[in-house]
Amino acid sequence: MKSKECVECFSGDNGALTTLGASWDFITVRDEASVTLTACRMQGYKAENPIHVSSTAQLQTIGCK
Repeated sequence: MKSKECVECFSGDNGALTTLGASWDFITVRDEASVTLTACRMQGYKAENPIHVSSTAQLQTIGCK
């Protein structure tokens, strides 16, 4: 059985982040991770592609804007 880990995504002003005045990346999924995002508001990112998924990882989005 694979272990499950919590993944947190942040954006905007947040004391835990250095956003340099804007949100750039939303999430990076790597290795053999499998992540499902539900009802995420993904708007206003400066990066052309704010979601990065490696060739061995899986990402599913449900109800995200």
